[in-house]
Amino acid sequence: MKDQITFRLSFSFTAFHLLNAIENFPERFDALILTDTQCMADSPEAKEKRMKAFENIREHGVEKYADESMKNLFAPESFKSKKDEIDAAREMIVKTSRKSLYNTLHALSERKDTCNKLTEIKIPVLIMVGSEDIITPPASAKLMHEKIDDSILHIISHAGHLSNMENPVEFNDQLKKFVDSVCSKQLNNKYEIENNSEKIQPDINEQNPKKAFNNDDAEADLNSKILKITMTIMDQYPELSKYIEEMPVTIPNEKNPEISLDNLKTYYESLSLMLHKYKSEHPAIGN
Repeated sequence: MKDQITFRLSFSFTAFHLLNAIENFPERFDALILTDTQCMADSPEAKEKRMKAFENIREHGVEKYADESMKNLFAPESFKSKKDEIDAAREMIVKTSRKSLYNTLHALSERKDTCNKLTEIKIPVLIMVGSEDIITPPASAKLMHEKIDDSILHIISHAGHLSNMENPVEFNDQLKKFVDSVCSKQLNNKYEIENNSEKIQPDINEQNPKKAFNNDDAEADLNSKILKITMTIMDQYPELSKYIEEMPVTIPNEKNPEISLDNLKTYYESLSLMLHKYKSEHPAIGN
């Protein structure tokens, strides 16, 4: 069942390259996360700032550029409560070669506006931005949200441009909810396709052809129960997901299209037993 809960997720802090990739290879994406980014090209003023940064690095070195960058990357309150995170971000910049910094500044200043491509996105999208992000402010995130149908916008509180470092609890919570939602939809679609697929016709030479299921209502009920318990495991007990793959294959597939109700019932009971046993052994988990 592993393929039933796997999807391709693209996570990006830079919208420009991601949107170009979607345009060229739409079939490779099932969901997107856009974080602290924007679809607009640099304004003349922004380009000028990047060129000044370029010159400052050349004249005064990377360390001074790193110190100046911290002022824009983090929210003011983070300087009181996120010293380790600020030190880590500064160290990453200091350890980056001048050539890489030059190329990055140049690439950002030359990026094109991609806002007009947003309306073409037809897959789930989560947009997150720090409430105090001054580099790609919430207004830019709201613009993308308005252009992408059915997208989700969440503004991360107490965070600037590095929202994942400044408020990881809220950031990861929204990330998990989105991933769980996409997985849930994919599972529902998978079962819907399987349940609506045409039954394989029995061999006409058989005197007593074996039907795939004896009762459609019972089949639908079991599939519903299996889906519910699978989602419970994914949402509350993800550590059990690996065991689902090891269980006997009792769901219809190309090699074995005629699974009986007894087989399906056995599969459901096995799932239930595994979950019940785990919950009794770990009463604090999932509460």
